[in-house]
Amino acid sequence: MKLKINWGILFSILSSVLIILILFMGFNNTQKAISDDELIRLRDNIMKAAINCYAIEGFYPDDIAYLEENYGLIIDDSYNIFYEVQGSNMMPSISVNRRGR
Repeated sequence: MKLKINWGILFSILSSVLIILILFMGFNNTQKAISDDELIRLRDNIMKAAINCYAIEGFYPDDIAYLEENYGLIIDDSYNIFYEVQGSNMMPSISVNRRGR
């Protein structure tokens, strides 16, 4: 007995699988882009708060806690913040990433 292959059904199944894979990859790329935008936005907010501190008080703060207490900066615990001060009159080096990565 010879097995008959219905090329139309096979093509439909393969096309559906390909479309699902493309959608899944697009969703993952969108999620990564959103995540990257959040990190950039948080870094920018920290930088703005530090610049405000410098403009008002004449120095960059030694740590993030000062910005949280005095400039309303709110940071979620799901981020690692690296805030390195070179001197009170030099812009600090700031980097942000998600915990668990």
